[in-house]
Amino acid sequence: MTYTSRDGNDIWWERFGDGDEAVLLAMGHAWDARMWHRVVSALAPRYSVVVFDNRGVGRTRWDGLPFTIEDLAQDGLAALDAAGFARAHVYGASMGGLTAQEIALRAPERVRSLVLGCTGTLSPDLPTPEPPARTPWKARIPRRLQLLVLRKVMYGAGTPKAAIREDLRILRRTPARREGLLAQGVAVAGYRSRERLADLRVPTLVMHGDADKVVPFAMGEELASLIPGARFVALPGEGHVYMTAVDGPANRAVLDFLTELG
Repeated sequence: MTYTSRDGNDIWWERFGDGDEAVLLAMGHAWDARMWHRVVSALAPRYSVVVFDNRGVGRTRWDGLPFTIEDLAQDGLAALDAAGFARAHVYGASMGGLTAQEIALRAPERVRSLVLGCTGTLSPDLPTPEPPARTPWKARIPRRLQLLVLRKVMYGAGTPKAAIREDLRILRRTPARREGLLAQGVAVAGYRSRERLADLRVPTLVMHGDADKVVPFAMGEELASLIPGARFVALPGEGHVYMTAVDGPANRAVLDFLTELG
């Protein structure tokens, strides 16, 4: 396994493909980089694809301390450094969409373009949450029941059952500490970018399934409206997990977007 150390944590990362241009992928809450498998298969023939596991899940060795989306953004940049790239297209989904926003806001010189899927931005008026004194009941649900809920909530009605079964097999093999999932949730709830999005000056594609039950479709539309020049692509019938086919509409939209940029 390949690691890069940052801030007391060993961040797991991997590179696929050998293209001259890099794409950095930032995954969402509770999943590790293995859930990018269909996107990696679509992009690696043309690009060098760099993935990493977030703190709290997967193969990254997390020190157990609280972290923020800003920390995850720095972890992503550390993975990009370790892979030998100064600049990349940055693609984030769900919580990873927040990470991608922060990378672009924090280090715009390192971002060739931005792709944001099934994500949004929280109002700055919301209070920053305090970590709960005890683990919430949702984090105590047995993994088996969590997977049953995911099947019903995360996918569009037309998602092939074989694709869902494949994802669930990956999730069953994903190391995930309850404390890690909780820490990720606190990081998401405490992140604010809305007032800074107007400063983004990188080409941006925003995608969202119109059947998303986790992050409402309207949040994706709003996010695109807040980023100067952003392109918005609706994914009809798709839920929160919209990447269920290598040749599906989301991967085609991303490839078309990157190809146009040259």
